[in-house]
Amino acid sequence: MLALALSIGSEAAAQRSRGGSETDLLRREEVHQELGLSEEQSKKLQELQASSQTTREQFEENRKKLEAAETDEEKTKIREEFAQGIIKARTAFQDNALTILQDSQRKSLRGLYLTNAGPRGLANEALAKDYGLSEEQIKKISELSSAQRTASRALGVDATDEERDKFSEQWQAKYTSVL
Repeated sequence: MLALALSIGSEAAAQRSRGGSETDLLRREEVHQELGLSEEQSKKLQELQASSQTTREQFEENRKKLEAAETDEEKTKIREEFAQGIIKARTAFQDNALTILQDSQRKSLRGLYLTNAGPRGLANEALAKDYGLSEEQIKKISELSSAQRTASRALGVDATDEERDKFSEQWQAKYTSVL
């Protein structure tokens, strides 16, 4: 099943966004439909998402604090506190979103995530363990994921579609070789 999901993932990933986590998929309405979420489940996820988003007012308040700060140290502290608040809100969504789903929906979401992310999705340790990867494979996948992020930045935003496709194929082969 893992090989099937990964082979499908290479094609599907080219068509879908590759960023984000498993729970980030739950922010998309089409995923709600694909998972067969009830209206109540969708509403709970939307409420959870709304409570975990940083508002324009919060950004504005932070901007004012930065303008009022007198030293670079104060500005750094304000930026760090704001970043931590964003991380805390995002983590709250990630920690609670899966509890809204039924077991079958969580399994389907996991499959969607792996299809969406391709083999690099196995850098998620819980997912890798669920699919029976060894500790050595998990370590290698994690290292590849980090190296891919670095290589992606080096590829740059001006890369052609052809260059991006070649890049994706090369990294797909590297991940698959670990499996």
